[in-house]
Amino acid sequence: MPSAQRLSLVEADEGEWEHNPPSPPPDPRTRRAFLLLVLLGASVLALSLPTSPASPTAPTSPASPASPRLQHPRDGATKRHPTHLRAPAPAVAPRAPPRARTLPPSPSASPPPRKPPPPVSPAPRAAPPLFPSPPPPASPPPHAAPSHVPPPRREASCLHTMSASGLRRSNRVTEKAQGVGVWGGECTCPDGQAYLVGDQLDYCHTLACEGGRGGACQMEERAAWSGRRVECGAAEPSARLWVLSDGALIGKTAAARPSRAPHWKETICSHEVPQKLCFEVRDDAQATLLGGACASAALSAAWAAAKESKHSLELDDGSKLEVHVSRAQPPSPPASPTPPLPPVPRLPARRTKAAIVALLNERFRKGAPSNDLESAGVLVRQFDTLDDAKKPWLPCPATDWCAAFADRWATSIIHPGARRMYYGSEKGGFVLAPTVSIFCAYPEDGNSMDGNKVCHPLGGDGVHCIPGCYPLGQTCAEVGHEWSCSFPPTQLREALQAQLRREDMKQRNNEIVVDLASVEAQLPRSIEGFFVGAEEAHVREVREQFMLDFGLSDADGPPLLRLNLDGGGEAPFTLIP
Repeated sequence: MPSAQRLSLVEADEGEWEHNPPSPPPDPRTRRAFLLLVLLGASVLALSLPTSPASPTAPTSPASPASPRLQHPRDGATKRHPTHLRAPAPAVAPRAPPRARTLPPSPSASPPPRKPPPPVSPAPRAAPPLFPSPPPPASPPPHAAPSHVPPPRREASCLHTMSASGLRRSNRVTEKAQGVGVWGGECTCPDGQAYLVGDQLDYCHTLACEGGRGGACQMEERAAWSGRRVECGAAEPSARLWVLSDGALIGKTAAARPSRAPHWKETICSHEVPQKLCFEVRDDAQATLLGGACASAALSAAWAAAKESKHSLELDDGSKLEVHVSRAQPPSPPASPTPPLPPVPRLPARRTKAAIVALLNERFRKGAPSNDLESAGVLVRQFDTLDDAKKPWLPCPATDWCAAFADRWATSIIHPGARRMYYGSEKGGFVLAPTVSIFCAYPEDGNSMDGNKVCHPLGGDGVHCIPGCYPLGQTCAEVGHEWSCSFPPTQLREALQAQLRREDMKQRNNEIVVDLASVEAQLPRSIEGFFVGAEEAHVREVREQFMLDFGLSDADGPPLLRLNLDGGGEAPFTLIP
C-alpha cells in the first residue's frame, strides 16, 4: 500500500511520537485489493459513525468534531483522518513537536495532502501604562497666535548729532614774526579757520597770510594782530565717523565732512550691546585713521541702557568728540506731500551779444544803493578755489576740501561808485543774473569763510545759522554799527550806502553772499556773461565747456567780455569776438 511506505511517524495515545519501521512492498495485486477494501470500509465507517457530544471538560466547537482515528490494517499504525474528511482544528495553539526524521517517499506515492495553516491566536491585550501620557493639546484656531513667541529684541540705542573739534590742526601761527607790522586784518585758511594777522610792513598793502585768503587791512595799531604771521597748511581731507562694536563696524556717517572740525548731523542705531564700543574718525578717500577712542564707562552704560544723555571723549590725537545717545524713536507717520515749489522766475529771451553788452553797461551806469539787485548795479563773481575746478559755475564737490562752503558764493556789486573786486582786475569770472537770491551783504570784505559761518546741514536754517553771514540778532541794525556784522537781503541798500559813507571802504570791494542753490536752479540763464582778466585763455576754455554742457551755440551762449574798471568810464564791458 503506497501510503504505508510514506507514513512512518504516528502519534501515540500518550501524545508522543513512535517510529514504526517500514515493511517490504507487497504484491501489486494485493495492493489494489487492499486499497479497494480500505475505501469500502472507510465509506461504511463514515455512514455508521455517530456524532459524539461535546465533553464538559474539553469544550469543542459544534462545527469542529474530533477527528476519528484510522487503524492501519497491516502494521497497526495510527494516523489522522485524511485532510479532506476532517473539520478544521479548534483555535488552540498546537504544541511544537520535537524534531523527527522523515523517510523519503516512494516514487509512486501520491503527493501528500496540504496541511491547513496553524490557527492564529488572538493578540494579547496590552496592559495599561503606569504613567499615562497627557492628551495632545488641541490645535489652536486659525486666527490664534502661535504658542511660541520669540523673545523681544533689545531696544536699539542711537548716536546722533556727532561732532569732533580740533582734528588735524595744520596751520602755523608765529607771534612777533620778523617783517610783520602793527597794522593788520583777517586771514582765512583753506580749512576755514580765521586769524588776525599783521601787514608785511608795506603800508597795509598785503597781510602776513601765506596760503590763505587775506581780508581788508586796517591801518590801526592793535595788539590782536601786531607781529603775527600765519602759514596755512594744506587743505584737509573730508572725514567720516566710524562706530565699532568689539572691533566690528556697526555703522558710519553717510556724509563726509571737513576733517578739521567735522560735524555730522546724523543718526546711527544698533541693537547690539558690545563689550567694547569705540569710535574712529577716518579719511573718506583712503580710510586713513585720523583719530579714535573707545567709549567711557558712562557712555557704555548709557548705550547699553539706551539712556538719553550727552557725552564727550578725547581722541588719541588730542581732539574731542561729542556724541548724543538716545533710544530709537518709533517710525513717524508718513509725511503729508509737500506743496510744489514756486516756479523760477522766467528770464527774458536771449538777446544778441551786442544787446547783452549794452544792457550790462546800462545797468552799471544806473547802479546805486538799492534793495533790488538789478537796480543796484552789476553782480560779478571772480574765479577762486571755492567751486568745481573743472566747471566753476557749479558748487564745490562734496569730496573736496571746500565742501563746507558749497552753499554760498562771495560776489560783489559794481557801479560807478563801487569799482573794486576782491582780486582786482587780474582774475576773470562771470556776470550773475539779478534774479538769483542772496543770503546777506557786507559793505566791505565780510570774511564769509569764517568757521562760525559754516552751517550743518548746508543752507542753514535762516535764523541760527545763515551761510557766510551772522545769525539773526547780530545784524548790523541790531548791534548798532556797520562792522563785524552783516546786512540781511532786505537791507541791501543800507549795506551799499555804508560802503559809500566811508572813504576807506570806497577803495575796497563790497561782499554780497549769494545763495548758490538759486544759481544752480536757473542755469544756464543765471550766467549772463564771462569776463576775462589776465588769464583770457582759461576763461575761454571755461566758456566753451559751459556751452558744451548746456548744448548752446556760440551765438546763444553767454558772450565773452572784457571788464575794465580802472578807466573811470561808465561802460566797462566790451565784447571780445
